[in-house]
Amino acid sequence: MKIRLFIPILSLISLFINVPFLYADDAKIDTTTAHSFQASVTTGNNQINKGKKQEANILYIKPALHYSYKEGLFADFSCAYFPTFKKSNIDNFAIGIGYNFDLGSNLSSSLGYTFTKYYSDLEVSASSPNELSASFGWDNPVIAPSLNLSYSFGSIQDIYTGLDLSHSFDFEHLFCSSDKLSIPISVSASFGTTNFYKEYVKQNKITKKIAKANANANGKAKNNTGSTTTTTEVVDYTTINTKYTLTGLAFGTSISYKIAHLSLTPSVSYQIPFNQPSDLKSSRSIIVSFQIAYSF
Repeated sequence: MKIRLFIPILSLISLFINVPFLYADDAKIDTTTAHSFQASVTTGNNQINKGKKQEANILYIKPALHYSYKEGLFADFSCAYFPTFKKSNIDNFAIGIGYNFDLGSNLSSSLGYTFTKYYSDLEVSASSPNELSASFGWDNPVIAPSLNLSYSFGSIQDIYTGLDLSHSFDFEHLFCSSDKLSIPISVSASFGTTNFYKEYVKQNKITKKIAKANANANGKAKNNTGSTTTTTEVVDYTTINTKYTLTGLAFGTSISYKIAHLSLTPSVSYQIPFNQPSDLKSSRSIIVSFQIAYSF
């Protein structure tokens, strides 16, 4: 009888002193704090903005800091460095603030504002440093849809809509009790106006390669010789349709491995551009990136 009484007494004491040495496999300690931070560094071969990318792949390095308060209020700080750009050591600096809303039943939304200081016209969205954004999502185990809306403004103005469908394969406790492997796959469609992209093509005098058949001594093109000369010409930016339309499709996946507070995430996406200038048919491209992050 004394032994039977002694065990529940020990269990009760362990709860009060937060030392769950009894039934340790089932015990869970709530370590949630009001403030949380995540520091990260991301690198890749290109960045996608509203369905558009830089015409040439350019390596970038992007350190960032994310702050959240009670999973509601959040703030973001980031800067980007392009080693091949010569004008500045830091090519842009961004600061954002917003709020996440839990709507219940796995529904969520957020509102935010971001200001980006650009030090170069070589980035696609350099003409739109201000952005107001809103997002809505439904987290479910089968297909998780999300809707992203934004209004960007500066020297020009644009509106954007992003639709995403994703599914994640999650595996916990692979090598220890604190690790998790997530493999999300997604498909997304981008719609919007493209004044920002027209300004990018205009300011950077984007060129295209033209292959022309060589002429013979009489000034006529040689036939059946296969002899051509490649030249470059400046793209006619006035042919870009800036009306609201489909701007791109993307298929992506990543592998995120998290152990305790550290996470490693390589990702890849296949980008299909739409609404390009009539004389600039950018090819489909593969965008890769890698991120290392630490939460505290």
